[in-house]
Amino acid sequence: MVRIIKQREPKELANYKKIQSCSFSGLRGDDKIAVYKALIKEQYGLCAYCMCRIFYKDDVHRNIKIEHFLPQSDKELGCAESLDYKNMLGVCDGGVAYNKNTKFSSKENISCDTYKGDKKLSLNPSSKDDFEKMKIYYGSNGRIHSRDLRFEEELNSVLNLNSRRLIDARRKLIIDIINLINKHKKMTKSQKLEWISNLKTPKDGLLPPFYDVAVKFIERFI
Repeated sequence: MVRIIKQREPKELANYKKIQSCSFSGLRGDDKIAVYKALIKEQYGLCAYCMCRIFYKDDVHRNIKIEHFLPQSDKELGCAESLDYKNMLGVCDGGVAYNKNTKFSSKENISCDTYKGDKKLSLNPSSKDDFEKMKIYYGSNGRIHSRDLRFEEELNSVLNLNSRRLIDARRKLIIDIINLINKHKKMTKSQKLEWISNLKTPKDGLLPPFYDVAVKFIERFI
């Protein structure tokens, strides 16, 4: 999980709000597609929670969902929050499509918004202050952790980011990183820093899935 810097809302959403100030469910067609694309762009093609790839080609070929950090079901919120772009995050389908095509088929391997439902998170990845409190780190076994005890519990109970599907994906990346470093034992500190810089630099507007996992493990060898 990495910090998300929110950008200006797409003009299609701003225009829609002038007509339907409270109805998120009515956001459809080109207006909704504009929000999808804006979220993908500002998140460099990564799910706000698990850092898997999110994409939109058309309404059939897509895995992006619009997540409301503050759930629409929260009765304490005004209806305007449902259309507040600052309250929106781009997330993946939680592994639904992946599970259909693999041995994984139970809710135990669903994650992100699909698993979260109407539950709340205490810290928001699009808030600078909140993100600094998360202090995210990864174990060599592929598990994600937070040094904030409450958020550490929420990573599992609210987002299920330590599902077997995600642990396996992170662990494979970690093994690949370690193998590459062991293979190139003469790699200098400057070369490792350049490697990190390349991982952090978007290519065609996209960052690699789980790139923060790779960055943190390369840093261990500097």
